[in-house]
Amino acid sequence: MVDTFFDKYKGSLDSKYTIPSGSLASTTNPQTANQIAEATKILNAGVLGVDVSQISPDVFQSIPKEHFSEIGRLTKLTGAEVDLHAPVQEMDPAGFDTSRAGGGRWSEQTRQEIERQFKDALEKGHLLDPKGNVPVNFHASGGIPGKTWRKLEESDLKNLADSREIDKIRKNNMRVEDTMGIVNQDDGQIQSIRFDTRKGFSGKDEIWTPEVRRRSINRTEWENRTILPVFTLQKERAEVQERHDRILARQEDLKKLEPSGLSPQEEEEIRTNGLHLNSFGSHVQEIDKNIEMNLIDINDKLKKYSPKEFRGREKDAKKEFDIYIKELDKNQDDMATSHENFLRNRDETSRNKFIGVQRQRKDILNRISSTLSELPTPEVWRQTDDFSKEKAAKTIANASLHVYKKYGNNAPLTVVENIFPEWTLSRAEDLKDTVEKSRNIFAENLSKEKNISKEEAKKVASRFIGVTWDVGHINMLRKQGFTESEIVEEAKKIAPLVKQVHLTDNFGFSDVHLPAGMGNVPIGPQLKELQKKGFKIEKGKLVHEGGGWWQHFKTDPVIEAMGNLDSPLYTVSAEPSWGYMRDTEGVYKYGFGDILPEMHFKDLYGGGFANLPKELGGQVGGDRSRFTGAPNE
Repeated sequence: MVDTFFDKYKGSLDSKYTIPSGSLASTTNPQTANQIAEATKILNAGVLGVDVSQISPDVFQSIPKEHFSEIGRLTKLTGAEVDLHAPVQEMDPAGFDTSRAGGGRWSEQTRQEIERQFKDALEKGHLLDPKGNVPVNFHASGGIPGKTWRKLEESDLKNLADSREIDKIRKNNMRVEDTMGIVNQDDGQIQSIRFDTRKGFSGKDEIWTPEVRRRSINRTEWENRTILPVFTLQKERAEVQERHDRILARQEDLKKLEPSGLSPQEEEEIRTNGLHLNSFGSHVQEIDKNIEMNLIDINDKLKKYSPKEFRGREKDAKKEFDIYIKELDKNQDDMATSHENFLRNRDETSRNKFIGVQRQRKDILNRISSTLSELPTPEVWRQTDDFSKEKAAKTIANASLHVYKKYGNNAPLTVVENIFPEWTLSRAEDLKDTVEKSRNIFAENLSKEKNISKEEAKKVASRFIGVTWDVGHINMLRKQGFTESEIVEEAKKIAPLVKQVHLTDNFGFSDVHLPAGMGNVPIGPQLKELQKKGFKIEKGKLVHEGGGWWQHFKTDPVIEAMGNLDSPLYTVSAEPSWGYMRDTEGVYKYGFGDILPEMHFKDLYGGGFANLPKELGGQVGGDRSRFTGAPNE
């Protein structure tokens, strides 16, 4: 039989890359809690993989736990595999609040809440197969802006505002960030910054990459909010201290005249000077407290957010600053002790001791001030991708370890999916780093808690934490100018970690979920790279997402995909293939095809072969005959 239409169709799978139909899994409707009915539709069609999918956490919570167990029994009965796609809304593993009210702000409280939701999803995944290892899929990002890219020419490099960017740009195939998400690690606020061109002092255009702008923001805020206030307070302190010392000198001169007698004016001056000295002394103490508060803030930010690499004298200045801060801390104790002793004794010795400690304090503050301008700039504003790696890894590791300790070798798998390339953790390198970090945290904690070797713990971590690679999502790099070979290279980088694949197609601009082979996603080349690193195309391992096709064209996307994937009709790799059988009578897999439309065999006459008894999830009959429409008596 010759297919006159599909043989001429030119898509991304013209290489005739063959995928057996039994390896494909299909997604349920992710918007309903009635997942039993959804799974039954898939199993009735003979599909050997069911992806139980959800969008909303609220809908997910509406599914009784018994339903997960029942879906598991149905898949066992039909010889199918099952996995769970956890909710995608408001589930950012790093802990960003992606709800409308949250506005994307990060907090540790939100991260802990998400971690609990991860644990809940994994436990429900376990119900699907208590004796197996059900993959439970989580998106790597909840929609937080990461990085987008643009390509530069070699001639552009001489115009960079910071020449340190040159090597990185060349290593990255002349690509540089066009936009970059950044997060304030202190308050969780996020914003996006863009590639910019500015006029330099010479009048020439200077290229400010987002990374250069991020460093500039950190430096400006560091100087304006911490260092400059200290310098301002010290200047004010010096002025007040000068007035204090001038009045004190006059007061001492007046007191020398007391034996020979003082005029009424001089006596009044002594009284007034005493009031001024007390006022200036209190003012100096208040300024010192403000300086100390600023120094506490400076010390806190340096301890938390110091850069990994230092320039010039930054490393030495930080060491000196740390020493002086310790001296200042000891001086505070000495100040409190000497002041209390002076108030109790009111003698010259205790007074001189107190004054000596005050002078020592002034000296320490002066030495601290001398280091401030040379200190490294803390990385308060950080790239969202780098920040998310650490926070998401913690969530993933903790949730996965929780179910492993609970279910042992029958625990579900935690698989993390790359999402849209402009969101966090969606490029191969970033996702790889995140998963490897989560495995390390898992292994370290497991080794401590179970007293097993780190090597053995690492093997367990590698088994239970991995990646779901979505070949369609990564293809959306095309709208940023990436080539097909660069997209395949992404798959090559992530390949050693992949445990599941999402198949979908598009043209690189929108996640339209076309059937595989109907867009320009390099599906075959990506799968080949994954297979080279050990990924096996087994039953249910390839989840086909074709909801967009079903929504618009009302026909089965899996039939189209199997035709485009050149899947053989039978278990042996021989003719006929689905490419020739998809439009013939008796088409199996999801319904009745165009020759035997569902309307005639279900809605009108009620004789469809896929109708099950209601006890097994089939449709419940109405109050009228399904053949004649007459009322049932």
